[in-house]
Amino acid sequence: MARRILIWGMAWTLLGTGVSIALVARTDSSFTSFWRAHFSGAHTMATTTSTTTPTVASSGGTALTSANAVHTWTVSLSSPDSQALTASLEIGSPEAYQGGETNGSATAGTACSLTPGVDEVIPANVVMENQTPDQVSTLGADFSGVGSWSIEALPGPELLWEASYSTGTQCTGQGDGNSDVVIYSENLEPSGTSVTTNGFFEITNFSSPNYSAAQVLDDAVITVPSAFSVTPTGNSGDAIVTDFTVTGVSGPGVVQTASGWQFTLAGTPPS
Repeated sequence: MARRILIWGMAWTLLGTGVSIALVARTDSSFTSFWRAHFSGAHTMATTTSTTTPTVASSGGTALTSANAVHTWTVSLSSPDSQALTASLEIGSPEAYQGGETNGSATAGTACSLTPGVDEVIPANVVMENQTPDQVSTLGADFSGVGSWSIEALPGPELLWEASYSTGTQCTGQGDGNSDVVIYSENLEPSGTSVTTNGFFEITNFSSPNYSAAQVLDDAVITVPSAFSVTPTGNSGDAIVTDFTVTGVSGPGVVQTASGWQFTLAGTPPS
């Protein structure tokens, strides 16, 4: 009887030791999987991307209006058949591009190629108004400063313009060699009538650990030339070239130069 008890005791001891070893191996394997899942390089990269540049929340479909604009610049101009036209540029706050950001009829990323979490979008409107007593056949605006090397002081970021027009959404400055954003209406516009174009200023490669959001916007310089021309397509107008002369630009950070007026999207004078 004593021998049987001793044998059974040794057997249970060996069995318990085997189960303990199996549990330790299982725990070690699970811990290794947990480490790989939660502390891998992929997680580190995601954290780096999301925290490099402070941004505001997505607009969630809220259209930019004159009432909620962060900055507004007003261009006064004249043409041969009218003497009191204005073109106002309104912008909102920068937003991290995630896809689906809208501003009125414009949706960011429709025509321009954007990368979520890396690029930034700024809702913007161009409001052109006929302030003459008579109707005019053409309203126009010209803003220069998009395309390659548009943000000269910082390597990487480039400024684009994407807007919704009557002919569809168009992207200006991305691989097309254009630096001027020319917007016009070729319809007969009565006195006091305004035409609004919804769009976005978009900054590619915005997120970087090497510079802040303020630095990027402070180097995003917009130029309003002192004179420009508009050639309507003739879809509803007379397709006659209209020469515009800019008589002044007002707004935050505006400075006059030999060729026109300049300001930055940060609302500061260009350095």
